[in-house]
Amino acid sequence: VHSDGTCNSCAELTMTDEWGDGWQGHVYSIADEDGNVVVSDQPQPHFSTKTAAICLGPGVYTFEVGGDDFDDDNALGSPSEIGWSLCGASGGVGVQESFIVHSDGTCNSCAELTMTDEWGDG
Repeated sequence: VHSDGTCNSCAELTMTDEWGDGWQGHVYSIADEDGNVVVSDQPQPHFSTKTAAICLGPGVYTFEVGGDDFDDDNALGSPSEIGWSLCGASGGVGVQESFIVHSDGTCNSCAELTMTDEWGDG
């Protein structure tokens, strides 16, 4: 975000909770390609669907949901009830997804290609 309050790209983060009780202490974070956390937040409780504008400059980023402020593991509820989507990437608790913000302000998710060669001959 620039000093005048504008940004290069504001993507919409959609957060969901199937039980409607919010993320119960889970925190989302966005890290740049060097691993520096550039955005982090703990959504307020009591929502089924919530959106937030995420403003980022051009680059490659990784989004993840994890962590909590509770000592009791059971206080977090079921991780499967939590979901999110941002720039075409989506997931739940513990899922890391990467996305690209382009210089024109558009964004999209990244795919990882893994190639194997069982015989080792290329």
